[in-house]
Amino acid sequence: ALLAARGDHAGAVERLLQADDRAQGNIGPDSRELLMSLLIDLGRAEDAFGRARRWLGERPTVAAMIGLASQLAAASRPDLGLRLIEPQV
Repeated sequence: ALLAARGDHAGAVERLLQADDRAQGNIGPDSRELLMSLLIDLGRAEDAFGRARRWLGERPTVAAMIGLASQLAAASRPDLGLRLIEPQV
């Protein structure tokens, strides 16, 4: 978060990605939200979508799905938000 506050968004993304990978997708909600926002700001919405899908896992909560889909929609990517909440077959 400090790197992002200092304007080093790319550096913050790399650190957050590393932390998320080490935690096997179990970083905290605030870190997830920051990572999603930074990825989207850097034009990496598809990467944000992939992380969101990973975080939701096999049995996502409704609140988690809505939160992540809303963040994608707010970033002008409602298509990814919709894909995130669509049932997987």
